[in-house]
Amino acid sequence: MKIIRTIIFVGLFASHLFAQAEKLFPSIVEGDIPGGKITRTSYYNGDALWGLIDGGADLYLEYGFDKLLLQEIEWCGIKFRIEFYKMNDVKSAFGIYSVSQYKCNKNDTLTKFICITAYQVQSALGKIYISLANDKGNDVAVNLSLQLFNNILSRTTKIFFDIPDYFKKDSLKPFINDLKFIKGKLGLQNGFPAWSDLFDQFQNFEIYVLPIENEKGYSYISQIKFESVTDLQRFKKITEEQSTKKITKTIPLTSRNEIIFIETNIKEENQK
Repeated sequence: MKIIRTIIFVGLFASHLFAQAEKLFPSIVEGDIPGGKITRTSYYNGDALWGLIDGGADLYLEYGFDKLLLQEIEWCGIKFRIEFYKMNDVKSAFGIYSVSQYKCNKNDTLTKFICITAYQVQSALGKIYISLANDKGNDVAVNLSLQLFNNILSRTTKIFFDIPDYFKKDSLKPFINDLKFIKGKLGLQNGFPAWSDLFDQFQNFEIYVLPIENEKGYSYISQIKFESVTDLQRFKKITEEQSTKKITKTIPLTSRNEIIFIETNIKEENQK
């Protein structure tokens, strides 16, 4: 009898944990997929993330990972995999989204930050980064993916990441979907490797960077927060020594360990 009571207690406790976890995520329910089925629902905490994405877990942990819900769905002959990464704050969720999205076919007006390709929909919704993938990549799969995402969106508290004021300029609006939030060296390696060597000797930095490239050349516009004023001064010295090879500009901000830094190979007379 003791064993039976223990099993019942463990089962009830597990059910309670699942119920609590479901409240944290805007997950898909059976009613969202008429004729379809949810084939898997798994939750991951902290270091358990290694069991799902192995070597990629470090990036999420560096940004500030809290919990993950994984759902797998079969609907209309298509398999879907939805990953809900709950991060520590809104900025971290946007950061993971910004360094994960690549070659978006289109952005939609469904929400503020969204990247749509044939096989995947990615978004940052408050503290949650969402990856919704399908295995077909055809028009039907894309349309159903957007239906699933719309259901997720309807269950989301719409607290979105607010970009820094410097990047709200009208001249930057056409490029703002390419804004990245970099946190630490792994974030830099994944999101903006062009600057990996430049920040090799620094720790605990945060970077908002907007890369703009066209027929005239490139401009990297960034807002950088260093761990200390000493690091900021050292960075300025390094970039001044490199200024013979490229054009750089530094603009001070109110915070003593934060600057606007611009790197470009476009001469001033050719800049807008």
